[in-house]
Amino acid sequence: MIFLYVDITGKSPDSNQYNVFMNEILLGIVIKQDNRWFAVKPGSNKSEAKTFMYKDDAAKHLAELAKVDL
Repeated sequence: MIFLYVDITGKSPDSNQYNVFMNEILLGIVIKQDNRWFAVKPGSNKSEAKTFMYKDDAAKHLAELAKVDL
C-alpha cells in the first residue's frame, strides 16, 4: 500500500503534520509528538485513542477506519 503524505503546515517537508491520502482519498491527518504518531479522522478535532510508533502504521489505521481496500 502506498500513502501520499502532504505537509499541512506549508512550512517544511519534515513538519511531522501530514494529510494522508490513498488513491486520491483523504484518510485523515497524522501528527508526530514525542516520538508517537497520532491519527485524526477527517472532520474530527480529536485523535484516535490508539497511538503508533510509525507514521505508516497510523496511516494504515486511518485506511482501515475509512474501509479503504488495503
